[in-house]
Amino acid sequence: MRKADYALLAQLIQRKREDATRAENGLSREQDLVAMAMGQTARDIAEDFARGASVDKHEFLKACGLQ
Repeated sequence: MRKADYALLAQLIQRKREDATRAENGLSREQDLVAMAMGQTARDIAEDFARGASVDKHEFLKACGLQ
């Protein structure tokens, strides 16, 4: 992967987390739980990827909006 690919991946993860956060506001309890799970899944993917990929972990997670 190129640096641009990692940047795109980080951007997509951050967008999914932001979408989940916005979805949590004003939804039914069941929908709220789904939105929270979606946000947590995006976080888990980012953290797993940062551990295994050849990237600066801190910078990648920062780009994902996690630090």
